[in-house]
Amino acid sequence: MLGHIVVSVLLCTASCEPAEIRVWDGDSIRLGTTRQAESVRTFNIDAPELEARCRHELELARQAKVRLAQILQGQRIEVLRQGADR
Repeated sequence: MLGHIVVSVLLCTASCEPAEIRVWDGDSIRLGTTRQAESVRTFNIDAPELEARCRHELELARQAKVRLAQILQGQRIEVLRQGADR
């Protein structure tokens, strides 16, 4: 399994501050790097799951995770909360 990818971003919640976030999978991140980090799922995106049983789906999940990390690296991230996921 691919380990979590830590990227540096400008995190904007109440204010914008440099932060490190963990890319959890292709559609989820964790704000911060501790056990208490808040999990945030990207609205309206459903990426393949890393727990997939099918090798093809697992490879697609890995690619989605790496691509999300590439997209987020060095970017300004604004968190707008909209409901709660499972």
